[in-house]
Amino acid sequence: MRHVLEVQETVRTCADCGLCCTEAHNSVRIVASEARRIAAHLALLEPRRRAELMARVEGSIKKYRLTASRKTHYTCPFLEADMRCAIPLDVKPVACLAFNPLTQDACDQEPEWYAAAHEVEVTASRVGMEEPSLKPIPVALMDALHENDARDTPRPLR
Repeated sequence: MRHVLEVQETVRTCADCGLCCTEAHNSVRIVASEARRIAAHLALLEPRRRAELMARVEGSIKKYRLTASRKTHYTCPFLEADMRCAIPLDVKPVACLAFNPLTQDACDQEPEWYAAAHEVEVTASRVGMEEPSLKPIPVALMDALHENDARDTPRPLR
């Protein structure tokens, strides 16, 4: 997060851009620990706002036919109409944080920074005894939410 804030102050701000979040460029895939962080954030939102964002997540899955295995470009459901992100910096996936302005005119993912930061997420997945598979943000989020539902559902006594 420090790196992103530094880039925003010294190179160029991303305000009012959002191009990297659109289907023109975005094919971000995340691990389960990142999806759970987004799910936890959504759980804290006011119910109407949460429902609005979840409708966008579900719409994105349908529109772009997103699946865990299909690699495709899609517009992130958290991209707001004003081109800002609906999720705060401390909740964003590493891949989103690693895509920054490199010059006044060009943006790209910073591969060295991404690799180091992504390894932290992969390690978190392995510590949780999960295979760190990558999925599109909406698909990974729905999986995390279903995981939460399964954990919260009371089991019948035998």
